[in-house]
Amino acid sequence: KEKVFFPARELSNAFKSVMSKYGNLKIISAKIRRAPIGSAINSLLNILSLGKFDEYRREKNFDKFYHLGIVLELAGGKKLLLEKNAKPEFSENFKDSADTEYMGPIRIHGFLTLNEFIQKTIDKNSIYSFVNYSWNKDNCQAYILMLLEANNSLTPALKNFIYQDVQTLLERLPSVTDKITRFATDTGAKLQELIGQGKRRKFTTARRKAIKKLFKNILS
Repeated sequence: KEKVFFPARELSNAFKSVMSKYGNLKIISAKIRRAPIGSAINSLLNILSLGKFDEYRREKNFDKFYHLGIVLELAGGKKLLLEKNAKPEFSENFKDSADTEYMGPIRIHGFLTLNEFIQKTIDKNSIYSFVNYSWNKDNCQAYILMLLEANNSLTPALKNFIYQDVQTLLERLPSVTDKITRFATDTGAKLQELIGQGKRRKFTTARRKAIKKLFKNILS
């Protein structure tokens, strides 16, 4: 198993708060959302990869690289965007750009609640794959594919819409690129865990020491 600098042990408080609020509601429909990665991120990845990132994109005729998510419509009309960044995240209020694309609606088999949809995915995979991020394996598109496969909702058309070959790109990049990006996302996830992400937490002495140690590791 690949190295994770700060493996996440659990879902964020913000994620659990949304599940507590909406978890018992049935999923009425879903659709896949993809949005181009920002120009700043694109430029950073190109710098870290010594130009290989854009070279590969042109070779594969990719106009853009996309960040993937799934929009779940719940009973009562509530819509949630579920995506994986440093950790899985829900967004109750999200905005689309002119370049955002959708595919759907998707039928989630079994008329599941949100709780059942998430738990079924974890049971068929692992909490490690569900929570932790790596840009070549447990990334945003792998996360959406995992959700759909676990809930018997993945079709060839959906897979084609979701999938971009990141693994081949990774094999061409300098090894330091993967280490830097993985360290950055793992650090982000650890910070979310320490500060609570969206939920006020008491800063105990132990938590202060953990954050201090984290930044010491980053700067050393």
